[in-house]
Amino acid sequence: MTNKPSHRAQQHIDPSAKPRARKGLPKRYDPRAAEPRLQAYWQAFNTYDFAAQSDAPIYSIDTPPATVSGHLHLGHCYSYSHTDFIARFRRMLGHNVFYPMGFDDNGLPTGRLVEKLEGVRATDVSRDAFVELCLQTSEKAEADYEALWRRLGLSIDWRFTYRTIDALSRRTAQTSFLDLYHKGLVYRKKAPTIWCPECGTAIAQAELDD
Repeated sequence: MTNKPSHRAQQHIDPSAKPRARKGLPKRYDPRAAEPRLQAYWQAFNTYDFAAQSDAPIYSIDTPPATVSGHLHLGHCYSYSHTDFIARFRRMLGHNVFYPMGFDDNGLPTGRLVEKLEGVRATDVSRDAFVELCLQTSEKAEADYEALWRRLGLSIDWRFTYRTIDALSRRTAQTSFLDLYHKGLVYRKKAPTIWCPECGTAIAQAELDD
């Protein structure tokens, strides 16, 4: 009985031959062409939409809203990518992921940005006029932020985008504060704080240049 060589053993492989590209795939990946097409596909088919009527277990992500201070940097991309990894992993496990994005535009960094860009001080104009400048400036900055997040491919449900300066966010914060007050968890006391003589307000540690 002789061993008949298999079909695979009879094939001659030329090590110098270049591998054939799969049908339908380009020879070289062009992110400038592929990524906008994929992003449009994801949006058209609601790939990352939260399904409110679904029976799947809900996994909710409380996304820390990015501070509207003028620009994003590599650290933002790095940290928000971590959140996106978790969102995608949970979807793979069958969870109904609630993944919104927020913008923190109701604070000192946004006010300082407006003063820098518009060349005005908050104390030199009326409150209503300064608030309107803040709204206009933050809307443009937030559009740039969203464009970058989409370009990065974050799997966010953009239908639930919120701003900390909008009426719902402010009412939610005020209601939460009142709830803490009625529970006796809010108090007033004299204590050291970080004070900015230029801004005329207390500031957070994160606002310091160490």
